Amino acid sequence: MALGLFHLAHEENIIVEWYPFRTPLVGYYWQTKSGYPVIGLSSSLQHQHAALRSILAEELGHHFTSTTYSICKTHYRYSDRLNVSQCEERALRWAASYLIPFKKLVKARMNGIDNPWELAEHFNVLEEIVTVRLRIFQLQGEWEKLCEQTRTGGEI
Repeated sequence: MALGLFHLAHEENIIVEWYPFRTPLVGYYWQTKSGYPVIGLSSSLQHQHAALRSILAEELGHHFTSTTYSICKTHYRYSDRLNVSQCEERALRWAASYLIPFKKLVKARMNGIDNPWELAEHFNVLEEIVTVRLRIFQLQGEWEKLCEQTRTGGEI
C-alpha cells in the first residue's frame, strides 16, 4: 500500500492533494509561492494501488532530487528541455530505488521472480518502475551478476 509514501510526504511537510487531472497528467510536484512543496495526484489513482505507489514515489523523487524550483513551461532552448528530462530521470530513479530496495530485489530474484511483470506484481508497482530499477542495475553491471550468481548458487 502507499501509506508509507504518504507518511514520508507528511514527514517532509509536503502537501498531498487529489485533483481531477485529465490524462495523461496523473501526478505533479511543485512549490507554492511561499515555498511549500505540493504533490497533486489524479483522483483516478485512488483505486489503482500499483500506479498510485509508482506515481507518488516519482513525485516524492522530485522533492528529494530537485535542486531548483520548476514548473511546466514552454522551453525554447534544447538545454532547458534536456534539464527537464534529467530532472524526470532523477526522480524516476529515486522512486525505483526507494520502491525496490536492493536486498528485496535480490530476495525476489532468489525466489525465481525475475520477469519485469512478475517483479512489478511482487513489489506492487508499475512495470516502468521495474524497468528503471533493472536499467540502473544493468548500467552498473549488477543485474547480470546477480542472475548468474543465483543460477550457480554463488555468494551474493
